[in-house]
Amino acid sequence: MTGQCLQPFRTHATCISVHYIQTCLSTLSRQGESDIQLHINHAPGEISMKTRLLIATAILFLLNPLLLQASEFRLITYADGRPDGGIRQHADKSEGFDSPGDIFVFDQKLLAEDADTVIGRNAGYCIRTDPGTPDYSGTDHPDLPDNPDNNYGQCTWSLVFTAVSGYQGTLVVSGRESDKGTSVLPLVGGTGDFHNIHGVLHTTPIPHKDGGVLYRQELVFSRSPANFTGK
Repeated sequence: MTGQCLQPFRTHATCISVHYIQTCLSTLSRQGESDIQLHINHAPGEISMKTRLLIATAILFLLNPLLLQASEFRLITYADGRPDGGIRQHADKSEGFDSPGDIFVFDQKLLAEDADTVIGRNAGYCIRTDPGTPDYSGTDHPDLPDNPDNNYGQCTWSLVFTAVSGYQGTLVVSGRESDKGTSVLPLVGGTGDFHNIHGVLHTTPIPHKDGGVLYRQELVFSRSPANFTGK
């Protein structure tokens, strides 16, 4: 009986409602204490208020991870860092090498999951915080770490979705990003279909065979955007 009552929670978690919980409680009540094995002294077929509260609490504990899972939505885009993908401009504070304070400005095509269809713009900037580039001996920064796997910048950018994407609105991302590997940055705000959305962006640079880089951007939302068609 309990399995039948909870089956919709496993298959249609987004359809959970107070009405359904009440239906489950009513079903449990009709089964009586022998089915739910609660040793409370009352007549068969009757469930006390205390028992109802225990059942409701148990159901909520069961629902909690399912609700969290059901409220996670994903959308994949690509930022076009190839030579013809848009504006890519360095403002080099120290000529000739990467150094803290250097600024990288970009205004690129925003691509759909197929990495081909243009669905908007990906625009913002990064300020170099930890260059980690090789050999600073003989420079004004001889103590900088020689660690090519530790290249970081503080970045802020906007994903601007046009109508062709199926959405209308902008998402703003800000945080520490590595030049290599996957970085996870928070979504700090949104407009239009993305208003009042919370979540994170996983960004991974992928070298392209034609030169430059495609940045895979997987957005993970806490709730579905309007007109959502992602995963």
